[in-house]
Amino acid sequence: MTHITLNADQARLIESATFPIVFVDESGRALVEATQSAVEPRLPPGITREYWAEVQRRMSQPGEYSTLKEMKERLGW
Repeated sequence: MTHITLNADQARLIESATFPIVFVDESGRALVEATQSAVEPRLPPGITREYWAEVQRRMSQPGEYSTLKEMKERLGW
């Protein structure tokens, strides 16, 4: 695997970029395109990979739904 070191400005640009990202040389020639599937999502502080996997699992199998009216009745509102 090749490692390329970015300066602080380049790193900030990449961190705030939206996908896909196209990397070009000084003349504007496209070198490579990075898509979101090629990188791992950055998790918020305090969120572990295990917790995130559980969230994803629950989202894929949501179970039963309740209407707002049913929730209000359940809460006694």
